[in-house]
Amino acid sequence: MSKLGDNLRKFRQAQKLTQKQLAQKAGIPQSIISQLETGSAQSTGSIVELAKALKITAEELKGNLNTTNLREIESQIHFPQFDEMLVRMNILKTEGKLTDEQLRSIENIINSMTKSIHVLMDNFMLLHEKKK
Repeated sequence: MSKLGDNLRKFRQAQKLTQKQLAQKAGIPQSIISQLETGSAQSTGSIVELAKALKITAEELKGNLNTTNLREIESQIHFPQFDEMLVRMNILKTEGKLTDEQLRSIENIINSMTKSIHVLMDNFMLLHEKKK
């Protein structure tokens, strides 16, 4: 069986779906799922549909997402919306609509949110490493 087939079966069974149910959710024939899971088909144009139906990424389904990829992704996480918020808050402060204390509070909230997201990513990576 292929990595794709193994992963497809694993994710499908984890969600307690039959091949027929997954096929209906993905809008594809059940035979494609069967062929992928048994290894009689190695690739299909339906990977994106299957991944969406399983609520995972196509990379996860194909088994291409590893800890190294996750660490690279985490290191590149940037939140331009937070930067934009800070710029707007500074403008409001300049206009006298925010005090220094209010601005610091907002900056602290944004920094806490960013740290929380990174902690979640770290925990996800730890779980991912334990499964290997």
